[in-house]
Amino acid sequence: MEISYHVSWRRNSGAGGSCSSLTVSNGLLLSGGGGMVCQYGCSGTITTMSYICTDFSIDENWSFGENRLAFNFTDRTEDTIAIGFTGGCWISPLGCSWNISTTFSLNIRNDTGQINSSPRAITTPVLRLQQGCNHTIPLAVSDPDGDIIRCRWAVGRECASVCNVTAFPGAQLDSDTCTIHYEANRGARYWAAAVMIEDFIPGSLQPLSSVAFQFLVLVVASTDPCSQQPELIDPTPPQGSCVAVPPGTTFTTQLTATSGSSSASITEIQTVSPIGTRRGELEHNTGTSIYYINITWTPAADQQNETHSFCYIAVNSEGLASEQSCIQLLVGYHPPALLPDTATPNQQLVHSSNTTWYIEFDRNIQRPVIPSYIIFYEFTSELEGDQHCT
Repeated sequence: MEISYHVSWRRNSGAGGSCSSLTVSNGLLLSGGGGMVCQYGCSGTITTMSYICTDFSIDENWSFGENRLAFNFTDRTEDTIAIGFTGGCWISPLGCSWNISTTFSLNIRNDTGQINSSPRAITTPVLRLQQGCNHTIPLAVSDPDGDIIRCRWAVGRECASVCNVTAFPGAQLDSDTCTIHYEANRGARYWAAAVMIEDFIPGSLQPLSSVAFQFLVLVVASTDPCSQQPELIDPTPPQGSCVAVPPGTTFTTQLTATSGSSSASITEIQTVSPIGTRRGELEHNTGTSIYYINITWTPAADQQNETHSFCYIAVNSEGLASEQSCIQLLVGYHPPALLPDTATPNQQLVHSSNTTWYIEFDRNIQRPVIPSYIIFYEFTSELEGDQHCT
């Protein structure tokens, strides 16, 4: 079995190691405190929690990274396995025990003829929310098998001292969309969110696996209007985008943000990214409230034919943050392309309410799971005026 995980530590902690630009660029393996152990259906230690650091924040004092390993469960006593990472104190005041427990099955699925692949999730380690404002937090979840994904709050031993809804009081989790809704009208402090992400065969109520997903929320006191939070703007890829990265190519993008207030500046654009991602320095468009960083990523051989998540947040000098945006990068796939001269409707019916528009691509495409819109522009002649959105 291949086990992959993301983990985050205080940047100045001895357990997590000190991540820096040099550490990231060299892809160094850092130590992690404690170990991943068998908790049910097997025995012993699977691995130490070492990780390749991909991102860090000096201001918020965290390091973030990932690792993967192959492990043979030859000594298992059950086909359902639970593995976990157990340790000591969370950040104050969240208690002094943690457990990050994941359950999965080694049985062959009837519908695919293979062992199930568990769902995945990613987020920046700390989500900043402005006190007194309503917040919507879509969790960046995906499933390699294309199964139905649902989310729930963790319970009992799944996450130890932070394992109940009161750890993030007032937060509402939509299980079908994996979206958290939160009115930040409680204390300005750290809270913990402990979520279990589960995948299902259509029509089944029994999850194939349950994956632990835990992160921190920092509620920030502020007298600024909720409308003056930082904002990620074009050409930043919008939340939920799915971007194909063809074989042998490099993904490039620019993350651009406005500070939200003329008296504030963007101090940091935080990212959590795949191994090998390179980010430029934070730059400022002089005379504006616009800041940006450039991102490049050339996937390695062992990252091909996989989906990788990439998330980012802008933080300003008043400690307020934009909403988090996350995209999916499909490595090893060519994006569909429009065939020339196929996106034109029947000209005789262009003003009819029953016009059928045909758009032909160079390959079969899959219906997206996220609703969106297509905007058509009607270009009139110069004598009739400018273009009009229809």
